[in-house]
Amino acid sequence: QAFMKRLRLIKAAGSLGGVETTICDPATTSHQKVSSEVRKRLGISDNLLRLSVGIENQDDLIEDIQQALEEEK
Repeated sequence: QAFMKRLRLIKAAGSLGGVETTICDPATTSHQKVSSEVRKRLGISDNLLRLSVGIENQDDLIEDIQQALEEEK
């Protein structure tokens, strides 16, 4: 707690969500109200994905990502 209170830029979060891995696309979620020009300048392309890794088995996560990429072909 003391360490977190000494941070200046990083803010403590009440919750980081669940323990499961999640994925989202910032262009239609967190940055949906930002113009496409500003998103581009910030490096937030329409195909950028944000992956928050949970506590699942790493091999299961890799397998899931690989199968999703294979289905895209």
